[in-house]
Amino acid sequence: MQLLVGFVLVVLTLPAYGRLLDPDSPANTLLDQLTPLLHAHAIDVARNLNAAASKPRKKPRSPRLGMLADIPAGSLVGSTELEHWEKSYRDQQIGAIVALPARLTSGSEEGFAEDWLKVGLAQRTFITYAVTDRASAQILVQQLHQLDFAVRLYPAANTPANSEGAPRFYATAGQRLVLDSRQARELESGALEIELLGKKLYRRSNSVFPANGRSSRYYHKGEPDRFRKADLGDNQVAATIPEIIVSGGIALGERANFQKRPVALAFQPNHSFQLQLDTGEVWQFPAQDPLMLKACFDFAVRSLNIESDAIIDIDERHRIRISEAFRNTNIGYELIGIDEQPFHYVDNLSAIKSVIIDISVGISATDTQAVFATEYEIRFINPDRHKLAETRVALVYEYDSATDTASFRDSWGPRAFRVNNVDYAALGAATRKVASVAGWAALFRAVEGSSIDFSRGRYEFLKIDNTGPPTPRSSYGG
Repeated sequence: MQLLVGFVLVVLTLPAYGRLLDPDSPANTLLDQLTPLLHAHAIDVARNLNAAASKPRKKPRSPRLGMLADIPAGSLVGSTELEHWEKSYRDQQIGAIVALPARLTSGSEEGFAEDWLKVGLAQRTFITYAVTDRASAQILVQQLHQLDFAVRLYPAANTPANSEGAPRFYATAGQRLVLDSRQARELESGALEIELLGKKLYRRSNSVFPANGRSSRYYHKGEPDRFRKADLGDNQVAATIPEIIVSGGIALGERANFQKRPVALAFQPNHSFQLQLDTGEVWQFPAQDPLMLKACFDFAVRSLNIESDAIIDIDERHRIRISEAFRNTNIGYELIGIDEQPFHYVDNLSAIKSVIIDISVGISATDTQAVFATEYEIRFINPDRHKLAETRVALVYEYDSATDTASFRDSWGPRAFRVNNVDYAALGAATRKVASVAGWAALFRAVEGSSIDFSRGRYEFLKIDNTGPPTPRSSYGG
């Protein structure tokens, strides 16, 4: 009996040791290196915190460091994520650890931010933690130093949380980790990293969201019905979606094709963009309205997340639904007006709807001046006998950003022969803004969905407030 009591006392006095919670998840070099170092400090490690959440409602006994299923490596934040994280940081709810391999830094405090932007995304590590877990955060800093990382802890001692340092690093981090804990779970924070803590993977997937609602945080009441413009069909392929979904609208879903391979995009202080090519060349886009550019970027990110090309949808009762990215913006208001234009120029058609879609976007350069070539169609649609969206006539235009003109190229469809007395030039002028928006959205979609690095100027760009006049909810136009 005395031996048993002694054994229990020894066990109770031993420290709680950290461990790898999900050894079956794909390896993560940094987390795997940290696991033995954190072992003696009672901090667990999870390569996928959501995969390790077998009992999502149960708060962890020990802090655990790891990745989240819906924040994979290489995924940069969007405007909404930055806004929510920065608010929680300024409210002194959360802090951050920023780490780079020391061999990739200049060693100077002043040069750390520039070193961060010079290295690849995979080397930029950012850890979010609850400020009440600062003691554990300091242990993480010590162990990262052991692995020869240059590390910054935010908020720094005697430094106010309104310092822009941490949010700027967050906006351009390539590997975003989080320190899960009982305290972190108790936070009422809109920061994505905090919201996803404790959520279990959904039904044989690597996401905490159901397959038909993945990233549903981006999707709200009042949005257009989600659809791919390819489902409208074309001259050879029949539509596969009901006509009601595409009643009077705009849908843009192309990714830009580049004349030469780009490697980086940078936002400049004069509100222009530069595209760096693998040849070392730099193409310059002309300065544009930053409010319009921001809406195009937010739409590109949103469309990738919710898998939809829809921007505007006007139903049979003239109710307007507009993508959240364009809602209450100047360009959104302008696009609603453009959506109503086609029937002002084309009549004598057995069609009751129109929809404007992009077909291709190419980016090239004259000398070093970058230009868009956008092909788009204005389609006039009616339901067929199966209530699907049948294109009666499609007018094909080509837009040149260098001259800001849209030229009529062709028409197709079973009622194309009925189209006459159309001022094609005027219709092109009335709709060319859609083609410009399509070009920018295609550029941003190509950047966000690839290895093209958009880090320089990203924080400043994401911080642009493009709120404009309230967009209408009903219309009596086309």
